[in-house]
Amino acid sequence: MLRARTPAAAELAATAMGAVAMREVQRQLGLSSHDAGTATPSRPGEPPSLITGQLRRSVIMKPKGKAHVQVGATTVYARIQELGGNAGRNHASHLPARPYLRAAMRKLAASGEMRKAAIKVIRSVLEA
Repeated sequence: MLRARTPAAAELAATAMGAVAMREVQRQLGLSSHDAGTATPSRPGEPPSLITGQLRRSVIMKPKGKAHVQVGATTVYARIQELGGNAGRNHASHLPARPYLRAAMRKLAASGEMRKAAIKVIRSVLEA
């Protein structure tokens, strides 16, 4: 019976872990904020400041096969915020990295929150 329930438990555990990751990424994207048009960005190396909330709203979780999910942001500027690089007309502006995905994953790895979510779901499925 356990063998029959294991695939479902693994899929639900991946989804639970992805939900925890998605919430933490969104939390990272709301740590600081400022009004549009004001020159108060976050410091390089810190998550970007919240202005419109578009980046935070674009954070999604999608299945990538059985027992695997992917969490990321879908806005066109999500990658350059995370990694930094040249942007704008003729790539004349340099944006420093403002990691929010990596910051979220570091926090979750240290806290064990994703592991705890997975264990809780697996136990509930296997003990049912």
